Amino acid sequence: MVHIEDPCSLANTQDFVAGHLSLTISKVNFETKQLHCLSVQKFKRFGNAPILILDTRDLIINNVSIDGRNVQYSLGEEVQYLGKPLNIHVPNNYVEDSAIHEFDVTVDYQTSPNASAIQWLEPEQTQSKKHPFLFTQCQSVHCRSMLPCQDSPGLKFTYDAKVTVPKELTAVMSAIQKPPVDTPDGMLFGFEQTVPIPSYLVALAIGYLESRPIGESSAVWCEKVADSLQPEKLWVEICQEEFSQVDQMIQAGVDLLGPYQWGRYDILVLPPSFPYGGMENPCLTFATPTIVARDKSLVSVVAHEITHSWTGNLVTNINWEHFWLNEGFTRFVEGKIMQEIEKDSHGGDLQKGIEYKEFMAIIGLDDLRDAVKTYEADGKLRFTKLVPSLKGESPDDAFSTVPYEKGYTFLYYIENLIEGGEKVFNGFLRHYIDTFQRRVVTTADFKNELEKYFADKPKDLEAIKNIAWDRWLYEEGMPIVDNNYDDTYAKETKSLAQRWLEADLSTEFDPAEYNAFITLQKIDFLTKLFLLPGEDPSQYLALEMTKKLANTYDLLTETNAEIVFQFQRLAIRSKWDDIVFNDVKNFMTSVGRMKFCRPLYVLLNKNQESGYRQFAIDTFLANESFYHPIAAQMIRQDLGLPPAK
Repeated sequence: MVHIEDPCSLANTQDFVAGHLSLTISKVNFETKQLHCLSVQKFKRFGNAPILILDTRDLIINNVSIDGRNVQYSLGEEVQYLGKPLNIHVPNNYVEDSAIHEFDVTVDYQTSPNASAIQWLEPEQTQSKKHPFLFTQCQSVHCRSMLPCQDSPGLKFTYDAKVTVPKELTAVMSAIQKPPVDTPDGMLFGFEQTVPIPSYLVALAIGYLESRPIGESSAVWCEKVADSLQPEKLWVEICQEEFSQVDQMIQAGVDLLGPYQWGRYDILVLPPSFPYGGMENPCLTFATPTIVARDKSLVSVVAHEITHSWTGNLVTNINWEHFWLNEGFTRFVEGKIMQEIEKDSHGGDLQKGIEYKEFMAIIGLDDLRDAVKTYEADGKLRFTKLVPSLKGESPDDAFSTVPYEKGYTFLYYIENLIEGGEKVFNGFLRHYIDTFQRRVVTTADFKNELEKYFADKPKDLEAIKNIAWDRWLYEEGMPIVDNNYDDTYAKETKSLAQRWLEADLSTEFDPAEYNAFITLQKIDFLTKLFLLPGEDPSQYLALEMTKKLANTYDLLTETNAEIVFQFQRLAIRSKWDDIVFNDVKNFMTSVGRMKFCRPLYVLLNKNQESGYRQFAIDTFLANESFYHPIAAQMIRQDLGLPPAK
């Protein structure tokens, strides 16, 4: 057994380890915003500890039994960020009998209306406007608000579930769905997940849903509504077309990392309040509608979530301090998958694929620089370490592009350090997955396996051992090495951005130059207009120049969420009030993805003298119920507001 030390869990995992879970959700009460549940989970005991401790947050515990026998239990004191421990007393005869090392723990409970994992949407908050909706987001430490469990990524279990919902609604989970059964109490949906997963990957959504196939073993799920821009088509048909490359992406992952072990790969496009770009729930990726750009230009998010099927879901970080092993590896392989997609779209031209992959890396580096700057301003530079200490910290506070892009930078550096580069390192990646699949890993495990794999190649082994490991892993700020990425695409965007920053109102710009850019270049161009001036206000685009920019490139009619976001940052900084008080407000209150809404709130919050700070506070408080609880809490912190009661 691997001993799990997790500063973000209250469970006594050194004494007990969870096994198979059977979860029954007998009632989904949209009026009280509560789930009525019965969980039955197997636990193995090591030693003779008299108390099993599980993680909970805001759960209403009705009864606890072990092997059908009622036992004493109590909820401990609230611990900041972590909830309350559920202390379950093991029967005395079990404690005294060392032969009894496995038993079933049954908990009858209800979730709270304030459960941090669950967002309940009123019908008017959905696309259908007719039926309510709920979805969960358990990463990082929020499963404990919907399930009493050992809420740590270092512990994996299989599960089955039964969920009864109103007859007009459909339930989906991070598992293989069984045919629904019509019962007097509603539609009963059954699920089974046979591959062990950590608690943060337990996922549930319930809504007025329909699906369409997008591959041999894949489908897309959406709300059952007409498309807002093309009413003659269904929304699910738009998404079906957008994600048509899923099988190609899965095959690229299989070619690189080995068999796909999850049976199905479905995508659920959630309402716009979903706080992330995507969530890699096994068998059912949750996705934001903001990646449906109608030209497949933002589908790298899907490539990322598909990659998690191996890096993260199959090989999992032991705790949240080693999160980069999840996201850094996934971001790294995502780039390789997109390299294949782009190569194929250019008639097999590998160079085109490399240019695209490395342009993604350059954009990611800008995002990383922005994140480091934000953490520095907030006095939280400690969260820019690749392996941060999270004792006494909320792992949500440490969530940023750092584990993604700093992790990517490190892996790219190692790949180019060894002889044979990508081709040889791809062999190690496959070996890494084969070695650690269905297990959990630490950063030390990765380092040791890397040295072991190259043990018979003295030159590579020496280079690996000479890496400044401690600096890479524990030093704050930007990566200690600047990788040499192909800048074919980036040179064009930087050139145009610099010309705009040096121009005046009389300068002429040809719209064809911008229109010839691929979507990633358009995003990068606008990002550079925001980042290149640094902290010097005299270098920012003035209001009239921002208006000229918008008119030249038709930015006021843009619908791509990534481009809209980058433009709106420029509008706020140049104090374009009409855009701020109308377009920015509409965007922030109709898109709950934290990548977009949080930076906009932060930027508004910095402009107190213009009235933007108060505008941001008023806007948020009037629309707080729109945001997922995780996003709402983070925005409260961004605005300096106290936690919600």
